[in-house]
Amino acid sequence: MNFSVASVGPILEVSASGDYSMQDIQHQIEAILREHVGSDRRSLMIDASHSEHSPSAEELHAVADFASTLLDRIDPRIALVVSNDLRFGLGRMLEVYGGEFGLEFKVFRHRLEALSWLTAG
Repeated sequence: MNFSVASVGPILEVSASGDYSMQDIQHQIEAILREHVGSDRRSLMIDASHSEHSPSAEELHAVADFASTLLDRIDPRIALVVSNDLRFGLGRMLEVYGGEFGLEFKVFRHRLEALSWLTAG
């Protein structure tokens, strides 16, 4: 498991690679937000294009629930970058689950498309 963060203007870009649990990513996101978010809410892009983790439907629902607890620090639009068809399909499930919690997840295959979508909104 490896996590890194970069600040791209108003966007926090979190990269996750390897295999990890959903609890790992939640702890990492919390730590990143404590360190990088001041009084302004930030857009969030998760780059999982090098991830080896394939979450279950229950884990994806838990991710959406968790992300909804962060809405005082992040925008409700969250971009997800993935590298293959399986993870793209899982990302589409996350788009649906996010709607239940007032979030707008959108899955992309390319980082620049995700950044463009976040800055356009």
